[in-house]
Amino acid sequence: MVGTCRRPHFLFSLLLGAAPRARRVFGLEPQHGNFCRRRLASVHDVGHAHPLRHWGQEHWQPGRACLVVCNHQSFLDIPGSFFAVPGNMRMMGKAELFRIPIFGAALRAVECIPVDRGNRASAAAATTEMKAKIESGLSIWVAPEGTRSVGAELGEFKRGAFATAIKDQVPIQPMVVLDSFKAMPKGSYLPRTGSVIHVCLLPQVETKGLTVEDRKTLADNIREQMMVALRELLAQYP
Repeated sequence: MVGTCRRPHFLFSLLLGAAPRARRVFGLEPQHGNFCRRRLASVHDVGHAHPLRHWGQEHWQPGRACLVVCNHQSFLDIPGSFFAVPGNMRMMGKAELFRIPIFGAALRAVECIPVDRGNRASAAAATTEMKAKIESGLSIWVAPEGTRSVGAELGEFKRGAFATAIKDQVPIQPMVVLDSFKAMPKGSYLPRTGSVIHVCLLPQVETKGLTVEDRKTLADNIREQMMVALRELLAQYP
């Protein structure tokens, strides 16, 4: 099934996320279900915006925590992903994202998890926090490439999040985003108009019965599935 959102706007949502008083006024405190989606992927038409087309929501299993694995093309991957996912989700992201004015405040406000992969203590703390959130019933969004990619070729996946999913025996929800880099190129802090962002959820992959030693095979298999999906999207939307 294909869904569309005419203008999933980003900046208005970030401003709400960064303002505690606004969160209370609009009913966006954590106790209100799915507050991350509403805050980071609001559909208010304010300033620059982009149509978003999404598929695969039938693959989401309501009420079941999972690890959402996504490719990374631009900042707009985040609001696009939150809009496309019908459940309650948090994000794990590079620590430098949390230092960007307004954007970083919004990420902290919605309880996202910062990680500095070059710092063992930071990586260990992020893994512990991710595990705690998964055990509490929240799904976690990660971009295992650790950097941006364009098109259907993906970088090597870092395997730490896959190990956590295996240890907790939670499924993995692959997701692919296409053309968000056109809407917000690297180095830009403001979206550009005229691009359609495509988001597709793939069938979930179970981890039951796997051991930590299987993490590389699991990561490689999911990476291949995602590249196949991206090639299909590129053929349909060149």
